[in-house]
Amino acid sequence: MKKFLLKLLIFSFVIAIGAILINAPFKKGPHTVSTFMGAMADKHKRLDSLKDRRILLVGGSNLAFGFDSQALQDSFSLPVVNLGLHAGLGLSFILEEAKRSIRSGDVVLLSIEYGMAEKGDLRLEKTASYFYTPAEGYYTHNGYDDLKLYLDYTHAHLDDLLAGQYSDQPQKDDTINVYSREAFNAYGDVVAHLDKGPAPELKDRGDFNANYREVVRDLQRFSDYAQSRNVRVFYFFPPYAASEYKLFQEKIAGLSADIRKSPSMKVPDEPGDFIYSDSLFYDTVNHLNGKGRARRTARVIECLKQFHLPARSSEL
Repeated sequence: MKKFLLKLLIFSFVIAIGAILINAPFKKGPHTVSTFMGAMADKHKRLDSLKDRRILLVGGSNLAFGFDSQALQDSFSLPVVNLGLHAGLGLSFILEEAKRSIRSGDVVLLSIEYGMAEKGDLRLEKTASYFYTPAEGYYTHNGYDDLKLYLDYTHAHLDDLLAGQYSDQPQKDDTINVYSREAFNAYGDVVAHLDKGPAPELKDRGDFNANYREVVRDLQRFSDYAQSRNVRVFYFFPPYAASEYKLFQEKIAGLSADIRKSPSMKVPDEPGDFIYSDSLFYDTVNHLNGKGRARRTARVIECLKQFHLPARSSEL
């Protein structure tokens, strides 16, 4: 029995060392500096630099790709930070990030993708917290989840090494990858896609969270908390391709009815206000192109003008 346990211990030790050696190059490779999730650190750097009232855009990549923050800032003379990054982070992560970011006098504009799940992808959450350490407090995980993720990484990296697809040298490319940290502007908006043509086919079709009542519950709880902090919350329905809307119109109507029951959250629009022709989307049914982005931003500004937002910020 002792010999068996000793062999098991040695085997486990060898496996662990092997995994560490395989993964080591990937932790410091220059390719990680430009990863899309790294933009979270840049967004919070801007957010923390603003000491007066702010407008925070909170949601997934529908905001990153589909909003002109400077136009919003110019319209209300309040500094804007677009925190929208990736729906795969999950609603729990995104709302916790917002809770820890808001302060008295802020205005929050929520826009949540119809397919966003409550729990996020641990791989994305870990990546976000690698670049922005406070994000470790936005999600929960356990030892089993961590081990499984690490083994998945090891398997993927080993495949890349064996296939000769990994290089620790920077890739020289004069173009900016739309899904990179450099794709964002100072406000937190993705702008690298604005001069690009549409994708042959829109992705993320059929992605709708059937448990939308749980989403509404979480949004209401966040809104109640924000109200207790003297923060105003507005909910705007996300942009959605017309061809996809036809498939989920009944469920979206149910979501709209439920979300309007929150006394602490203003809902100044209708889902149909942001249903656009497929030609106004870039690469997914949620990511607007330049024309769609301009139209959506103009509509949000129009809706907000009926409310009395805070006075002009001293930082502009």
